[in-house]
Amino acid sequence: MSEEVRRELLTGYGATPEEVEFLLEERVELNALTSEQLVALVERKLTAYGLKKVVPDEDLLAETYRAFHRSDELREEFEDLMATMEESTIKVPKNLEQKVRAILTKHPDLRWDDAIRTVLDPNALDHVRADKQKAKRKSGDFSYDDDGEEDEP
Repeated sequence: MSEEVRRELLTGYGATPEEVEFLLEERVELNALTSEQLVALVERKLTAYGLKKVVPDEDLLAETYRAFHRSDELREEFEDLMATMEESTIKVPKNLEQKVRAILTKHPDLRWDDAIRTVLDPNALDHVRADKQKAKRKSGDFSYDDDGEEDEP
């Protein structure tokens, strides 16, 4: 690509004449920047274009406020309940590792903590898989489900 074409492109992208000259003469590698420098660069450019933080509407703000409030109350209740439970009353199977390994051999898509949940409740496997799919969808991962078939969004 000719220098003139690159100059026009850079100008079209909003580069100042000084930035155009610098970019035409110097090689710039974003991965040469530290994380802090890259974040500062992106924030500077977003601010220059007038972008601001998104704040949702009143309904969503109120709903989220109530959800955090309930979560805080539930956490306090849970901590109080946990304080009353004796650790010694929970019996761990002596062959827990063997059971976990057997489940992971049969279901290699599971994590070890999923296998423990399944040891604790053999009927939990479907629930564990459903929770994994829900988490994948929430994260924006629509790639493949646990059966190897492509998920539909």
